[in-house]
This record gives sequence, C-alpha cells and structure tokens, in this order.
Amino acid sequence: MGSERSAEQGKRAARTAPPRQTVKLGQDGETAAEAFLATQGWVTLARNWRGKRGELDRIVGRGAALRFVEVKVRDVSDPWAEEAWSVAQRLRARQAAEQWLARSEAPPCDDLGFLLVLAASDGNSWSFRVIDVDL
Repeated sequence: MGSERSAEQGKRAARTAPPRQTVKLGQDGETAAEAFLATQGWVTLARNWRGKRGELDRIVGRGAALRFVEVKVRDVSDPWAEEAWSVAQRLRARQAAEQWLARSEAPPCDDLGFLLVLAASDGNSWSFRVIDVDL
C-alpha cells in the first residue's frame, strides 16, 4: 500500500513540474519581452523578483510610470490569451508588487500599473501584445 501512495505522488509531481523545454521557452519569452519593452522606452528595474507573496517577472519604469510585468508565452492573436493569467496569479502579483514597493527605494509614484505581455515565437522571431491590466 505504501508503494501505491509513493507511485501516485510521483505521478502528481510529474504532472505539476513543467518540462525543461517549457521552462526555457518561458525564460526566452521573458528576455525577449524585456528587450521589446526597452524599445518602447521602459527601463528594467528588476528581473524575476521573488517575495513571500509571489513573483514578478519584470519591474519596469518609464519617466514617472512604474509597471509590474507578467509575461506569458502564448499565441498573441488568441482573444482568450489574457485568461492565461488567472485571478489567483493576479492576486499574488498584486501582493508581490505591494511587498516590492514597501521594500524598494523607488521614489513615490502616482502612475502604477500592471502589464501583461503576451509573447509568441515562430522559432526565428518574437511577436508581442501588451495589455494594461487593472488588478
């Protein structure tokens, strides 16, 4: 009976761990999205910031604006792609952003927000859709 439980736990762990290829694609997407945002005048302040309440893929600033960025590698033409960022993930991102603001030495900012960057690659180049998200 003990071996049945450990076999089931192993199956669960295999289902929840993303394949290495998926992790690499996500990391490549974040890097490409960061470069794209730089072409739009955004300066990266932090990468993969982790707090007790969650993780922020990127934190960027432009002038007096500050944005917390979530990157999702998806088909950018998919009208439902925004749904890839679940309500629970958005809540954790908001909590992480509050934690980052409390810890950072960033100047006070009235223009705070979140960006969802949908990134897609055809193997040669990337395309992006940037969505302002209210949390």
